[in-house]
Amino acid sequence: MVVLSAPLAITLEDASMRGNHNDLVFLEQIYQAGGGDYFDILSANAFGLDRPPEDPPDPAVLTFAG
Repeated sequence: MVVLSAPLAITLEDASMRGNHNDLVFLEQIYQAGGGDYFDILSANAFGLDRPPEDPPDPAVLTFAG
């Protein structure tokens, strides 16, 4: 059996006090806590919103590539 992780919501803000976490920070914390041992494939939603697919990955902007 192959286990997929649940994809993350689109959140770039760092609002930890309100329960929201930046996706990249949250994903890093999952792996640091050993969570990567509990799924085989990391699922991801391809959110580009108002950006064209060819925009490069940018941790400060929701792009299709990252």
